[in-house]
Amino acid sequence: MSEQEQQEMSVEEAIAQRVQDAAAGDFGERYYKNEMLKSLDIEEFVPKATNIVQFIQPAFPKGYWGYLCHVHRWIGADNLDFTCLEKGGAGKGPCPICIERDRASARGDDEMKKDYRPSKRYLYWVIDLSEDVTINVDRVKLFQVSEYLFDQELLKRVSRNIAQPGGGVKAEITIISNPKKPFAVSFSKKGEKRGLEFFGFDLQEGTPFADQDFSALPALPDLINYQPQENLKRAVQYGTTRVQSDDPGHSDSDAPVNPEATTASLQDRVAQYKKDQEAS
Repeated sequence: MSEQEQQEMSVEEAIAQRVQDAAAGDFGERYYKNEMLKSLDIEEFVPKATNIVQFIQPAFPKGYWGYLCHVHRWIGADNLDFTCLEKGGAGKGPCPICIERDRASARGDDEMKKDYRPSKRYLYWVIDLSEDVTINVDRVKLFQVSEYLFDQELLKRVSRNIAQPGGGVKAEITIISNPKKPFAVSFSKKGEKRGLEFFGFDLQEGTPFADQDFSALPALPDLINYQPQENLKRAVQYGTTRVQSDDPGHSDSDAPVNPEATTASLQDRVAQYKKDQEAS
Protein backbone atom coordinates (compact mmCIF):
# COMPACT_ATOMS: atom_id res chain seq x y z
CA MET A 1 0.00 0.00 0.00
CA SER A 2 1.39 3.37 -1.02
CA GLU A 3 1.80 6.33 1.33
CA GLN A 4 -0.84 8.23 -0.66
CA GLU A 5 -3.36 5.39 -0.26
CA GLN A 6 -2.73 5.34 3.49
CA GLN A 7 -3.30 9.10 3.73
CA GLU A 8 -6.57 8.84 1.81
CA MET A 9 -8.00 6.24 4.21
CA SER A 10 -10.61 7.20 6.76
CA VAL A 11 -9.69 6.65 10.41
CA GLU A 12 -11.98 3.61 10.49
CA GLU A 13 -10.35 2.15 7.36
CA ALA A 14 -6.86 2.79 8.70
CA ILE A 15 -7.65 1.06 11.99
CA ALA A 16 -9.22 -1.87 10.15
CA GLN A 17 -6.13 -2.18 7.94
CA ARG A 18 -3.84 -2.10 10.99
CA VAL A 19 -5.86 -4.88 12.63
CA GLN A 20 -5.72 -6.90 9.43
CA ASP A 21 -1.97 -6.36 9.10
CA ALA A 22 -1.36 -7.47 12.67
CA ALA A 23 -3.45 -10.62 12.31
CA ALA A 24 -2.46 -11.78 8.83
CA GLY A 25 -0.20 -14.78 8.50
CA ASP A 26 0.67 -15.11 12.20
CA PHE A 27 2.35 -11.71 11.95
CA GLY A 28 3.21 -11.83 15.65
CA GLU A 29 5.23 -15.04 15.36
CA ARG A 30 8.98 -14.89 15.72
CA TYR A 31 11.27 -16.35 13.08
CA TYR A 32 10.63 -19.73 14.65
CA LYS A 33 7.23 -21.13 15.62
CA ASN A 34 7.01 -20.00 19.22
CA GLU A 35 3.28 -20.68 19.18
CA MET A 36 4.06 -24.34 18.47
CA LEU A 37 6.42 -24.39 21.43
CA LYS A 38 3.74 -22.93 23.67
CA SER A 39 1.23 -25.51 22.46
CA LEU A 40 3.70 -28.29 23.28
CA ASP A 41 4.73 -26.71 26.61
CA ILE A 42 8.35 -26.59 25.49
CA GLU A 43 10.24 -23.79 27.18
CA GLU A 44 13.04 -21.68 25.78
CA PHE A 45 16.46 -21.86 27.34
CA VAL A 46 17.62 -18.42 28.44
CA PRO A 47 21.32 -18.32 29.39
CA LYS A 48 22.32 -17.05 32.82
CA ALA A 49 25.69 -15.74 33.98
CA THR A 50 26.98 -19.32 34.28
CA ASN A 51 25.51 -22.30 32.43
CA ILE A 52 25.93 -26.00 31.83
CA VAL A 53 23.87 -27.75 29.18
CA GLN A 54 23.75 -30.99 27.27
CA PHE A 55 22.93 -30.91 23.55
CA ILE A 56 20.31 -33.36 22.34
CA GLN A 57 20.45 -34.48 18.70
CA PRO A 58 17.62 -36.90 17.87
CA ALA A 59 18.95 -37.42 14.31
CA PHE A 60 22.44 -38.47 15.48
CA PRO A 61 24.72 -39.64 13.80
CA LYS A 62 23.51 -37.55 10.85
CA GLY A 63 23.86 -33.81 10.60
CA TYR A 64 24.97 -31.15 13.06
CA TRP A 65 23.64 -30.72 16.61
CA GLY A 66 22.20 -27.33 15.69
CA TYR A 67 20.20 -25.87 12.81
CA LEU A 68 21.31 -22.70 11.03
CA CYS A 69 18.84 -20.13 9.75
CA HIS A 70 19.16 -16.59 8.35
CA VAL A 71 17.08 -13.94 10.07
CA HIS A 72 16.23 -10.30 9.42
CA ARG A 73 16.04 -8.83 12.92
CA TRP A 74 14.37 -5.82 14.51
CA ILE A 75 12.26 -5.00 11.46
CA GLY A 76 9.44 -2.47 11.60
CA ALA A 77 7.97 -0.50 14.45
CA ASP A 78 7.26 -3.69 16.41
CA ASN A 79 10.86 -5.01 16.32
CA LEU A 80 9.84 -8.19 14.50
CA ASP A 81 12.12 -10.98 13.32
CA PHE A 82 11.61 -12.57 9.91
CA THR A 83 13.25 -15.63 8.44
CA CYS A 84 14.94 -14.65 5.17
CA LEU A 85 13.08 -16.19 2.23
CA GLU A 86 16.24 -16.45 0.13
CA LYS A 87 19.37 -17.05 2.21
CA GLY A 88 20.44 -20.45 3.42
CA GLY A 89 18.66 -22.34 0.66
CA ALA A 90 15.22 -21.36 1.89
CA GLY A 91 13.97 -21.11 -1.69
CA LYS A 92 10.71 -19.47 -0.66
CA GLY A 93 10.84 -16.85 -3.40
CA PRO A 94 12.24 -13.30 -3.52
CA CYS A 95 12.71 -11.83 -0.07
CA PRO A 96 11.19 -8.31 0.16
CA ILE A 97 13.65 -7.31 2.88
CA CYS A 98 16.63 -8.39 0.77
CA ILE A 99 15.17 -6.43 -2.16
CA GLU A 100 14.96 -3.31 0.02
CA ARG A 101 18.53 -3.93 1.16
CA ASP A 102 19.71 -4.06 -2.46
CA ARG A 103 17.90 -0.79 -3.15
CA ALA A 104 19.54 0.82 -0.12
CA SER A 105 22.94 -0.37 -1.34
CA ALA A 106 22.31 1.05 -4.81
CA ARG A 107 21.52 4.50 -3.43
CA GLY A 108 24.44 4.44 -0.99
CA ASP A 109 22.41 4.08 2.21
CA ASP A 110 24.98 2.04 4.17
CA GLU A 111 23.04 2.29 7.43
CA MET A 112 19.88 0.71 6.00
CA LYS A 113 21.98 -1.84 4.14
CA LYS A 114 23.45 -2.90 7.47
CA ASP A 115 20.08 -2.87 9.25
CA TYR A 116 18.51 -5.19 6.68
CA ARG A 117 21.39 -7.63 6.53
CA PRO A 118 20.23 -11.12 7.60
CA SER A 119 22.06 -12.51 10.61
CA LYS A 120 22.92 -16.16 11.16
CA ARG A 121 21.26 -17.84 14.12
CA TYR A 122 21.30 -21.38 15.44
CA LEU A 123 18.55 -23.44 17.01
CA TYR A 124 19.48 -26.25 19.41
CA TRP A 125 17.70 -28.72 21.67
CA VAL A 126 19.36 -28.57 25.09
CA ILE A 127 18.83 -29.75 28.64
CA ASP A 128 19.76 -27.32 31.40
CA LEU A 129 21.93 -29.31 33.81
CA SER A 130 22.21 -26.42 36.26
CA GLU A 131 18.61 -27.11 37.26
CA ASP A 132 18.66 -30.92 37.30
CA VAL A 133 20.92 -33.58 35.80
CA THR A 134 17.99 -35.80 34.78
CA ILE A 135 17.97 -36.50 31.03
CA ASN A 136 14.57 -37.07 29.43
CA VAL A 137 12.45 -35.63 26.63
CA ASP A 138 10.23 -33.54 28.91
CA ARG A 139 13.24 -31.51 30.12
CA VAL A 140 14.39 -30.45 26.65
CA LYS A 141 14.34 -26.72 25.89
CA LEU A 142 14.88 -24.73 22.71
CA PHE A 143 18.00 -22.58 22.64
CA GLN A 144 18.17 -20.00 19.84
CA VAL A 145 21.22 -17.79 19.62
CA SER A 146 23.63 -15.89 17.39
CA GLU A 147 25.95 -18.04 15.27
CA TYR A 148 28.70 -15.46 15.57
CA LEU A 149 28.51 -15.01 19.33
CA PHE A 150 27.83 -18.59 20.38
CA ASP A 151 28.32 -21.31 17.79
CA GLN A 152 31.65 -20.02 16.54
CA GLU A 153 32.93 -19.85 20.11
CA LEU A 154 31.65 -23.37 20.83
CA LEU A 155 33.42 -24.72 17.73
CA LYS A 156 36.71 -23.26 18.93
CA ARG A 157 36.40 -25.46 22.02
CA VAL A 158 35.28 -28.69 20.35
CA SER A 159 37.70 -28.60 17.42
CA ARG A 160 41.46 -28.65 17.10
CA ASN A 161 43.96 -28.98 14.26
CA ILE A 162 46.12 -32.11 14.28
CA ALA A 163 49.45 -32.03 12.41
CA GLN A 164 49.70 -34.82 9.82
CA PRO A 165 52.88 -36.91 9.30
CA GLY A 166 53.08 -35.95 5.63
CA GLY A 167 52.53 -32.29 6.33
CA GLY A 168 49.44 -30.17 6.69
CA VAL A 169 46.77 -30.36 9.38
CA LYS A 170 43.48 -32.15 9.88
CA ALA A 171 40.61 -30.81 11.97
CA GLU A 172 39.50 -33.10 14.79
CA ILE A 173 36.05 -32.52 16.25
CA THR A 174 34.82 -33.63 19.66
CA ILE A 175 31.27 -34.89 19.12
CA ILE A 176 29.31 -33.50 22.05
CA SER A 177 25.94 -34.99 21.04
CA ASN A 178 26.80 -38.72 20.88
CA PRO A 179 24.00 -40.38 22.92
CA LYS A 180 26.37 -43.07 24.19
CA LYS A 181 29.23 -40.73 25.11
CA PRO A 182 27.99 -37.14 25.30
CA PHE A 183 29.74 -34.10 26.68
CA ALA A 184 28.15 -31.42 28.81
CA VAL A 185 29.10 -27.89 27.80
CA SER A 186 29.67 -25.18 30.39
CA PHE A 187 29.94 -21.52 29.44
CA SER A 188 29.44 -18.04 30.81
CA LYS A 189 27.50 -15.05 29.58
CA LYS A 190 27.83 -11.34 30.22
CA GLY A 191 26.25 -8.21 28.82
CA GLU A 192 23.14 -7.70 26.74
CA LYS A 193 22.39 -6.67 23.17
CA ARG A 194 25.48 -5.14 21.57
CA GLY A 195 27.56 -5.95 24.63
CA LEU A 196 26.50 -9.60 24.77
CA GLU A 197 29.34 -12.10 25.03
CA PHE A 198 29.63 -15.86 25.57
CA PHE A 199 32.95 -17.14 26.89
CA GLY A 200 34.68 -19.71 29.07
CA PHE A 201 33.51 -22.75 27.10
CA ASP A 202 34.54 -26.06 28.62
CA LEU A 203 33.59 -29.73 28.25
CA GLN A 204 33.00 -32.42 30.81
CA GLU A 205 31.63 -35.92 30.75
CA GLY A 206 27.90 -35.89 30.14
CA THR A 207 25.06 -38.26 30.97
CA PRO A 208 24.47 -40.97 28.31
CA PHE A 209 20.97 -40.92 26.88
CA ALA A 210 20.98 -43.68 24.27
CA ASP A 211 18.15 -45.38 26.17
CA GLN A 212 15.94 -42.27 25.99
CA ASP A 213 13.38 -41.65 23.25
CA PHE A 214 13.53 -38.12 21.80
CA SER A 215 11.57 -38.90 18.64
CA ALA A 216 8.63 -36.79 19.84
CA LEU A 217 10.69 -33.60 19.53
CA PRO A 218 9.83 -31.63 16.39
CA ALA A 219 12.66 -31.56 13.86
CA LEU A 220 14.44 -28.21 14.18
CA PRO A 221 13.87 -27.28 10.49
CA ASP A 222 10.12 -27.71 11.10
CA LEU A 223 10.25 -24.94 13.70
CA ILE A 224 11.32 -22.30 11.18
CA ASN A 225 8.55 -19.83 10.43
CA TYR A 226 8.54 -18.64 6.81
CA GLN A 227 6.05 -15.80 6.66
CA PRO A 228 4.21 -14.76 3.48
CA GLN A 229 5.99 -12.21 1.30
CA GLU A 230 3.20 -9.73 1.92
CA ASN A 231 3.99 -9.66 5.64
CA LEU A 232 7.63 -8.83 4.94
CA LYS A 233 6.60 -6.12 2.48
CA ARG A 234 4.35 -4.48 5.07
CA ALA A 235 7.06 -4.65 7.73
CA VAL A 236 9.69 -2.84 5.65
CA GLN A 237 7.29 0.05 5.08
CA TYR A 238 8.03 1.06 8.67
CA GLY A 239 11.82 0.65 8.47
CA THR A 240 13.90 -0.71 11.37
CA THR A 241 14.41 0.49 14.91
CA ARG A 242 18.13 0.86 14.09
CA VAL A 243 18.93 -0.88 17.38
CA GLN A 244 20.62 -4.03 16.15
CA SER A 245 21.19 -6.78 18.68
CA ASP A 246 22.39 -10.34 18.95
CA ASP A 247 20.69 -10.83 22.27
CA PRO A 248 19.38 -14.42 22.31
CA GLY A 249 15.99 -13.05 23.28
CA HIS A 250 14.47 -9.61 23.11
CA SER A 251 10.87 -9.86 24.16
CA ASP A 252 8.78 -10.95 27.09
CA SER A 253 8.47 -14.39 25.47
CA ASP A 254 11.80 -15.18 27.13
CA ALA A 255 9.81 -16.04 30.22
CA PRO A 256 8.89 -19.73 30.54
CA VAL A 257 6.14 -20.38 28.03
CA ASN A 258 4.16 -22.27 30.64
CA PRO A 259 5.13 -21.69 34.27
CA GLU A 260 2.75 -24.43 35.45
CA ALA A 261 4.03 -27.99 35.35
CA THR A 262 2.29 -30.20 32.81
CA THR A 263 1.25 -33.76 33.49
CA ALA A 264 1.00 -34.86 29.85
CA SER A 265 4.07 -36.36 28.18
CA LEU A 266 5.65 -34.59 25.21
CA GLN A 267 4.46 -37.44 22.97
CA ASP A 268 0.87 -36.78 24.08
CA ARG A 269 1.27 -33.03 23.60
CA VAL A 270 2.64 -33.51 20.08
CA ALA A 271 -0.25 -35.81 19.21
CA GLN A 272 -2.75 -33.26 20.53
CA TYR A 273 -1.02 -30.43 18.65
CA LYS A 274 -1.23 -32.36 15.36
CA LYS A 275 -4.88 -33.14 16.05
CA ASP A 276 -5.64 -29.47 16.72
CA GLN A 277 -3.80 -28.43 13.53
CA GLU A 278 -5.84 -30.88 11.45
CA ALA A 279 -9.06 -29.59 12.95
CA SER A 280 -8.26 -25.93 12.32
